[in-house]
Amino acid sequence: MPFTFKLSKRLALMKASLVPAAAAVLAACQLQDRRGITDPTLPSNSVVQVVTVPDTVTLEPSQTEQFRVFGRTEAGDSVSIAMLWSTTDGAISSSGLYTATPFQGDYEVTATVLQASGTASSSGTPQGVARGHSVVHVRSNPQLAQVAVAPRSVSLGTGGAQQFVAYGRLNNGDSVAVNVTWSAQGGTISSSGLYGAGSVPGGYVVTAAANGITGTAILAVSDLSVASVAVSPAAATISVGSAQQLGAVVKDANGNVLTGRTVTWTTSSTTIATVSASGLVTGVAVGSATITATSEGQSGTASVTVAIVPVASVTVSPTAPNMYVGGTVQLTAILKDAAGSMLSGRVISWTSSNVAIATVSAAGLVTGGAVGAVTITATSEGQSGTAAVTVSSVPVASVTVSPATANVFAGATTQLSATLKDAAGNVLTGRAVAWTSSNTAIATVSAAGLVTGVAAGSAMITATSEGQSGTASVTVANVPVASVTVSPTAPNMYAGGTVQLTATLKDASGNVLSGRALTWTTGNGAVGTVSASGLVTGVAVGAVTITATSEGQAGTAAVTVSSVPVASVTVSPATANVFVGATTQLSATPKDAAGNVLTGRGVAWTSSNTAIA
Repeated sequence: MPFTFKLSKRLALMKASLVPAAAAVLAACQLQDRRGITDPTLPSNSVVQVVTVPDTVTLEPSQTEQFRVFGRTEAGDSVSIAMLWSTTDGAISSSGLYTATPFQGDYEVTATVLQASGTASSSGTPQGVARGHSVVHVRSNPQLAQVAVAPRSVSLGTGGAQQFVAYGRLNNGDSVAVNVTWSAQGGTISSSGLYGAGSVPGGYVVTAAANGITGTAILAVSDLSVASVAVSPAAATISVGSAQQLGAVVKDANGNVLTGRTVTWTTSSTTIATVSASGLVTGVAVGSATITATSEGQSGTASVTVAIVPVASVTVSPTAPNMYVGGTVQLTAILKDAAGSMLSGRVISWTSSNVAIATVSAAGLVTGGAVGAVTITATSEGQSGTAAVTVSSVPVASVTVSPATANVFAGATTQLSATLKDAAGNVLTGRAVAWTSSNTAIATVSAAGLVTGVAAGSAMITATSEGQSGTASVTVANVPVASVTVSPTAPNMYAGGTVQLTATLKDASGNVLSGRALTWTTGNGAVGTVSASGLVTGVAVGAVTITATSEGQAGTAAVTVSSVPVASVTVSPATANVFVGATTQLSATPKDAAGNVLTGRGVAWTSSNTAIA
């Protein structure tokens, strides 16, 4: 803002010959902009610049920085001045101690000096509002906030083992791998988190520590020694090449079943029968073998007899399947011995009575080739079973699109599906389906039935297969406005001036929306008006709220309207002669920086020598 000065008493005592020169100096005072302050031509002890230190600084989130402020005179001297601190984000104390916001970005710290407008300052500080600015860069700095241990609680027997893992959580919620130091009670724990329980039952804690942050898990260790092992079944007969699953029941001295114990399986003769680590016994050759299960020094056994059982019957399932041309059906051959027990691991041969109608693979998969009937035969060790397969071509009788009606936002997608059925209502698969849209300007559809909204409106989506069609009605709507933000949020302007506001519309996901109707309103038309495009015009000094509304959502800007400051005062006539005792009328014309005449402003008149005039 421009400054107005009164002649000091010292100038009033100077000779009349110095008055024109002093007047010329006063007329030469003009507005100079130095880093956000107004700096007219002042006496040598006047402050011409407000300086904040440091000028630019980079901080971590929540880090502090002490700012200082001083005034610089025209002569280059630094002087102390009183001020008010403010910041665009973060916090700053009255002494200039700034605490960074937790959020990454660039922010501004401002020191503001306030003086009464229109009067000279005896200390030489600037009048009006003077400001100094500094820039703060806050960078992202995720930090470890928590160490988590999994599992969080475990029950173990004495001598048992448990693998623990640890991971870290940052202060932004992300999970990260972290190197931890393990410690444990009631047992030992390796650097990789493998805990070994000791011999003393009780409740213990496992701890993982990293960077001074710890996480824990709770252990309950009990005395659960193995007292007996029982193998089930105790006796089994299997054929060569077949398998039998054995199970081991581990109990303590009180007969309680124990779980989670290590069981080792062995066989007395690997040439007769082998056993896996899980107790699965496989017949190798005719004979007998003893299978032993051992846990913590205790053992149990089962007697296994291996015999070759001949195939007595072959049954093919399903026995009479129906299929379509080009389709497939899986047949299964069930082999049994004379006792009706199912046999496995035997060689099976599959054949078709007419390969022109249907073929069959070595695994029993039948493929329809033409309409007709065919017999499929499965043979093993001289025994056979058959299935009567009917191959037919069933046309599509109906097409149903699901869902029948769908709503989708412009730019979003929704999946439709087509169900094909024959005249009997049987669902048909493997048929080609063509998808079309009645209006691609509203919605498009892919070859897979994926509908994409293009613009608000309705369209019919049609699925067609073998001349039959089904439809679905799709309604496309615009994504609703979820928020309205007006920028700038708190502009300052002069009466008679203008400022352009902008409204940013977003959906619930934060995506910017365009092409929506927007209404601008003013809270006080006597202070400021706003056009349909958001152009605000200052009417009178005061504060007014400008609101932008779209689809029921609104955003505001707080506009402050100030008077246009006086930049110069011209006294007319510039020179005048008057007799002693007579009068003459002078007039003062205030103007703004653009040279526009200002009216309604107070003008104070003074004389450099009241003894003369």
